[in-house]
Amino acid sequence: MKRNLLISAGGTATAWHLASLVCERFSAEFNLFVCDIHPPHLVPASRLADRFFQVPPIDSPGYDAAMLELFKTHGIDIFVPLIDADVHRFAVDDPHLLRLGVRSTGTLKSTSSIIGNKRDLSAFLDRRGFPCPKVLNMEEISSRPSGDFFVKPEEGFGSRGALRVAGSELARTVDEGPHLMVQELCFAPELTVEVFNHGGVLSLCRERIEVKAGVCTKARVFQDEAIQTLAERLCGAINLPVAFCFQVMTGADGSWRITDINPRLGAGTALSTAYGWSLASAALAIWGDLPVDPRQFLNVRPSEVFVTRVYRELVMD
Repeated sequence: MKRNLLISAGGTATAWHLASLVCERFSAEFNLFVCDIHPPHLVPASRLADRFFQVPPIDSPGYDAAMLELFKTHGIDIFVPLIDADVHRFAVDDPHLLRLGVRSTGTLKSTSSIIGNKRDLSAFLDRRGFPCPKVLNMEEISSRPSGDFFVKPEEGFGSRGALRVAGSELARTVDEGPHLMVQELCFAPELTVEVFNHGGVLSLCRERIEVKAGVCTKARVFQDEAIQTLAERLCGAINLPVAFCFQVMTGADGSWRITDINPRLGAGTALSTAYGWSLASAALAIWGDLPVDPRQFLNVRPSEVFVTRVYRELVMD
């Protein structure tokens, strides 16, 4: 019997990639539903969906109720949140979803309480001995007026609102954004680490060589033993989803620092699929309880490769 799978944020590159995989590899297992705040003619993945739904903006008062009604009316079995706000709103153990029999691919509420706020996440990682950029207070900042710092929102995604700021400008920047946090600088390379977290931990690294609008468009893809060990430690310390990614950069001493954890598929997931390591396919196999070995989709190469992304134009009528 087919399961009804609903993908949120249908206008994203991740949604297009996931919907494409459902159509290409799993059309016999899933009925594909897609939703987005925009109408279907602005959402490429609507072309692939069996049903498309336009939903209210996520920050509108009626959003939660509209989504729950959608789940109920259309018998949604599996909900795949692709932006952090949906991940944290519709947790795996959310009582509304449990009553409706909806399986969220996001996180437990207890996990969201750790990683939903970047300041809280940094404090959690620091307490447990994970390498992460130091969060600075105003006294520490004032002692380095000629230095540069990294400023980002406590809640956000896709590098939105994150910027490098000179010490001389910092007081004004932080004053204008009271929910900003200040960290010591990290340096290239920046890696996105994709993680398959089921029956063991497997990881793959993507160095972000070129980024446009927060999304990687050119990458060096490879495996790394030190990063694999770090991924295993993370999965041992936090109850993370079957498929997620995290970011690392180097500190001043050249060692890795964890800069973020994303409890969902990343925007550059398709780059790894092109390499041969399809985290999204492996996740679909687990989410749908399919009688296949998910690791068959996680193939590795003997050496690094470079993967680039180009765009496809669609006429939407």
